[in-house]
Amino acid sequence: MCSENSSDENSESVSVPDCPVCGAPVLLVVTRGPDTHECRPCGCSVGLETARDFFER
Repeated sequence: MCSENSSDENSESVSVPDCPVCGAPVLLVVTRGPDTHECRPCGCSVGLETARDFFER
């Protein structure tokens, strides 16, 4: 049996970057080629330099 602890004391706050196009939280960046990068879940397209910025944070 698993018991869950719902105490705020043990929860961690995770900071995710905002999409530079629409401002929505970006959970991942999908790369489909050298020039095609898409923020998820919003679906906005970003350039290579912007996609790299997400990994440098």
